[in-house]
Amino acid sequence: MNRLEHLLIILAEECGEVIQDAAKSLRFGLHEGRDIDCTNGQRLRKEFNQLLAVAEMLEEEGVDLSFDYDIQEQKRDKVEEYLKYSKECGTYSDIEGIQSIPEEDLEEFYITLQALIKKKDDRKRKQAIEESK
Repeated sequence: MNRLEHLLIILAEECGEVIQDAAKSLRFGLHEGRDIDCTNGQRLRKEFNQLLAVAEMLEEEGVDLSFDYDIQEQKRDKVEEYLKYSKECGTYSDIEGIQSIPEEDLEEFYITLQALIKKKDDRKRKQAIEESK
């Protein structure tokens, strides 16, 4: 197995861990953390960041995982479309029982995400400068 294949397996594992923590957050709430030293929301954030780290490593190996705002916007539109459809089917509603991420955690998450994007952009700029020499 080469480095690329190894990183792809790790990416799949990290996706699984994000899935697991998202499911736990749905089952028990984002703020629950009874048997661990952090909340489900914090654990989800940690796993998501670990996923991003492996994605960055794959990009360093030449795999194009760059941000594409058009693809993201299309996905957002599709999700909203299906949320409306689910509401029409009676399978979705704005129930109070599902907890949301506290504003301060959400803000910290976005700050971390912005820092990762900036770091990635800086790395690409540096690489472009080095290649142009």
